[in-house]
Amino acid sequence: MPAVVFAIPKGGSGKTTSAIVFGTEVARNGVPVVMIDADPNQTLTAWWKQSKKSGKVPENITVVTSDEVKARLRGEGGSQPETAAQIIMSHNKKGTLVVVDVEGVADLVMADAINVANLIVIPMKPMKPDFDGLKRILARIRTSEDQLSQVIGRKHHIKHAVLVTQLRSQSIIGTGEREIIEAVRESGIKMISTLMLLRSAYAGLHIEGGDIATLNPQGNGNIKAALGEAGQIAADIMAVLKEPVVETAQ
Repeated sequence: MPAVVFAIPKGGSGKTTSAIVFGTEVARNGVPVVMIDADPNQTLTAWWKQSKKSGKVPENITVVTSDEVKARLRGEGGSQPETAAQIIMSHNKKGTLVVVDVEGVADLVMADAINVANLIVIPMKPMKPDFDGLKRILARIRTSEDQLSQVIGRKHHIKHAVLVTQLRSQSIIGTGEREIIEAVRESGIKMISTLMLLRSAYAGLHIEGGDIATLNPQGNGNIKAALGEAGQIAADIMAVLKEPVVETAQ
């Protein structure tokens, strides 16, 4: 199965949280998922460690931690150094979905991940700093498209979509937030249909580990609503993933 990369060069946009929500929801539906923490901030790794500590390791999930990624990049333990692309592709096996959390900066790891991604999900809050971050990641994607097009001799399109995160409400959207969302839509960038709210349940994942279904019902808000939203987000991302990629002549 394919590789889905979560990336944006702006902290606090819900990148790792949305990767966890997506990966665990797909896994809850019985699909084996490998999650790769290629972000030096190690937030995905911290969630995984907490999942183990609390005894809430989700079924069908395997995590390649940040330390493991670093060791493989450096070729520690007598092994040959690997690129991020090689690490990702080594887990891209039939029937397994690969979810990659990358640092949102223009480094070789991010470029490698973009080059082998079947879909890049760009989580962003509807705020100007995030919108500026979106422009930077789109520039990186276009650079990769141009480089890959030169190699294969035809125009190559890297599939990508924006996931709007951390909205306070689905029904009451502020003027500034609405303007940013409309600017993304008008630019022609694909958007994940379901908007991701700012929910206690999502924050609870980092505190308790596990997935939404295993959260303590006390202090984590409306878990039923969070499960419904998370399931729909996962379904929307999978639907975009299945859309055909358009290849055209140079």
